[in-house]
Amino acid sequence: MRSGAVNGLARVEPAHWHLGPVHRTYGDLVAGLSADMGRVPDDNQRVLLNGIHALDERDRSVAFEVVLIACRQNIKTSTLEMSALGWLFLFNVNLIVWTAHRWDAVDETVLRFDEMISGRPWLARQVRQFNRARRQVEITTRRGGRMMFATRTAGSGRALTGEKVIIDEGWKAKVAHTGGLIPTMSARSMTGDPQILYGSSAAHPDSEVLHPLIRRGRAAAAGGKAAELERRLMYAEWCAPPPAEACQLGDDCAHALDVPGCGCDNPVMVGKANPAHGRRISMEFILGSERRSMDPHEYGRERMGWHDHPASMPEVIGLADWAEGLDPKSEPAGTVALAVVYTSDKRRACIGLAGRRADGGWHVEIADYLDNTGHVTQRVKQIISKAAKRGVDVLGPAVDGRAHEQACIKPLTAARVDVVTMKTGDVTEAYGGFFEAVTQARNVHHRGQEELTVAMAAAGARQVGDAGEAWGRKGSGQEIAPVVAVTNAMWLFAEREPQTGVEPGAWAL
Repeated sequence: MRSGAVNGLARVEPAHWHLGPVHRTYGDLVAGLSADMGRVPDDNQRVLLNGIHALDERDRSVAFEVVLIACRQNIKTSTLEMSALGWLFLFNVNLIVWTAHRWDAVDETVLRFDEMISGRPWLARQVRQFNRARRQVEITTRRGGRMMFATRTAGSGRALTGEKVIIDEGWKAKVAHTGGLIPTMSARSMTGDPQILYGSSAAHPDSEVLHPLIRRGRAAAAGGKAAELERRLMYAEWCAPPPAEACQLGDDCAHALDVPGCGCDNPVMVGKANPAHGRRISMEFILGSERRSMDPHEYGRERMGWHDHPASMPEVIGLADWAEGLDPKSEPAGTVALAVVYTSDKRRACIGLAGRRADGGWHVEIADYLDNTGHVTQRVKQIISKAAKRGVDVLGPAVDGRAHEQACIKPLTAARVDVVTMKTGDVTEAYGGFFEAVTQARNVHHRGQEELTVAMAAAGARQVGDAGEAWGRKGSGQEIAPVVAVTNAMWLFAEREPQTGVEPGAWAL
């Protein structure tokens, strides 16, 4: 991105920025609507609008996931509001869902929308209905646009599904709120143009959804294959350089008021984390009032953009390692193995697939991500039948006999499907083999499916017995069923790997 200036103030470049290739953008149209409403976007906001509303050569949104991270009262919510208004009034999106974690935060947003719309007769005339009743807030336009406002609660993922979903206050989002959004919205990608937008300040220890997004976004911003893997992620993060760079004492700095050379007192460092300083936020107020009244740790998080360390499980396989196996044309050659894994809420089922490529390397993919566990038997039989017509053998599926998905063993067996029930030792062996193949042998290949990438960034490990490890579902910032599914499928194939070669052939589900 090139430097720019608005009203004599230079644009503050994000510390971390990533966006896939852009064919064209409607960002200027959205910015124009906002300006007509009296909210003229600054240069930073225009960059974000151009990215959010960017289209690829197939005329679909470049970014399926959009992550905007900056300190409070800077740029996030205002930009999200501009985008929502554009979808509602310019593009007539049939369902936009705006969410926050508390109703008082939702009420503030609704009030701003009410003021913007009702204060401009030319815009108000386009509204068919504006229901302002709490818990039933909805705006519908005469041209078919519709926007709902909601809070996030456990198990509400399906209720939050829309064409465009906005997760405001992303630091507070939990996997119980959003875990079902990725697979559910991905299913809409054939007939619509879904997008998920996260707006947030810096992460707290329990920001279980935000921490994996930060890992993914920063890895993509660093370039290389990770950037290619995250081709449908837009990531913009404003933050001060880390204490090692911002403070004279480096990582030893306590950030107290009496510590000389602390980056928290340096306007240049503070300015990097606050792109709206001089426009909507006074640097004098930040340094003179907030700095003196806030706890140093809180100030570092909320005004410098320094993330708290996550309380959840650490990342097991880095995105850079996973990206090394990216091959959009990867296909298995011959026999494949399946595995079924239920999501942590027991509502969805992931069918993983693994096999050998013609070059001897591993191929893994998500064969299907079902929205109803009751459809597992039917879908597995369909996959096996389709493979048989092509002369391809299917092993399994493998099912962990001690996990949620054990419930599908009886129905599959009754349908004469050759289920392989995994024991505890098999599960740990599967994990170890997958980890080694990805990080050491580096011979695992995949097509970069979004569900698998999201799960990989969130997946942690848990101890099993005295020395074993397995994928850990608890504490992950996203649903990790896709990773577990391909891991177990790969284990099954390795256990029963055919000894004779099979001519390569494209695998199509």
